[in-house]
Amino acid sequence: MIRQLRVILIISLLTTLPVFAAPSWSELSSDQQTTLVQLKDSWNDISEARRDNIIAGLKRWESLDAVNKSRVERQFERYKMLDARDRETVRQQFERFQQMDDSRKEELRKLYEDFKSKPDSERDRLKEKFNNSRGNQNGNNRAPDNNPNDRNSPPGRNNGGGRNSSGGGKR
Repeated sequence: MIRQLRVILIISLLTTLPVFAAPSWSELSSDQQTTLVQLKDSWNDISEARRDNIIAGLKRWESLDAVNKSRVERQFERYKMLDARDRETVRQQFERFQQMDDSRKEELRKLYEDFKSKPDSERDRLKEKFNNSRGNQNGNNRAPDNNPNDRNSPPGRNNGGGRNSSGGGKR
């Protein structure tokens, strides 16, 4: 039951735009109803746009292989460990990214891939340079250290889920 709720939450995070008119509960396939069972009583009360997003996310989730599902679950676990202010920052950054044109998104993805391919020492140097250029406003806007065990951790993320300054966030 908790796993199904986690899947529902992950699906919600994966969605961005409505695709088609949202089906009523009775129009969902039995597999979809099984996965979304915790939403059964409230399904028809959820806005059509939100139901569209949930269905689109469910389809995307179902298309992922086991490795990518595991990666998304790890990312979601890190997200849940962030404090409310950091979650809001991540949400705003996600929204800004979604509003960018495709060429800018691709440019950022290439920069990220380049960053990931660098040795840890070079990534640390670049993060320090970034932090210094931002004025390091008492720990805000810092690029936290990546988890050295997770080379796929995005730059500026700490798999421990908190801020990289003392006293901020959870560890």
